[in-house]
Amino acid sequence: MFKTPTALALFATAALAADSIKVAYISPNYYLDLSDHHWRSHVTVGIDDGSRFSCEGVWLQDSTDYPHDFTPCQNTNWEWFTPRWVSENDFDIEIAHTYTVEETNPSRTAHHRDVGRRTITEADLTCSPGGSGPASHCATGEIELPIVNSTVTYS
Repeated sequence: MFKTPTALALFATAALAADSIKVAYISPNYYLDLSDHHWRSHVTVGIDDGSRFSCEGVWLQDSTDYPHDFTPCQNTNWEWFTPRWVSENDFDIEIAHTYTVEETNPSRTAHHRDVGRRTITEADLTCSPGGSGPASHCATGEIELPIVNSTVTYS
């Protein structure tokens, strides 16, 4: 049977709707690592909140080493993980965004944390053959991750 490891690129916008985190696209791909002949899943989460940065993870396809808990991105106001991973066309993804808002009446700082979650299935993806070697390329269009948890604390 053909192995299907995955790489995932995801770009989220900083413009958060009240009930979701908007994502420009999610792009899962798989590849054969020619250095050791193992299939790899490589997940890249790209965020655009006025400046682009990424979140990243790599694991062997046949393992359960995908991120099981929130992993910081290059900008630590953002975190991500995959609570459920079956394949590149059947997984859940969560993105957490932490930010502060200075309030004037009363004078205080509101510390927000929003967590968006979405299940990605084959129906969400359009796929085409990859470039060189055994690989593929799949992508969604713009997609939203509904907020499943939102907290605010004050200081």
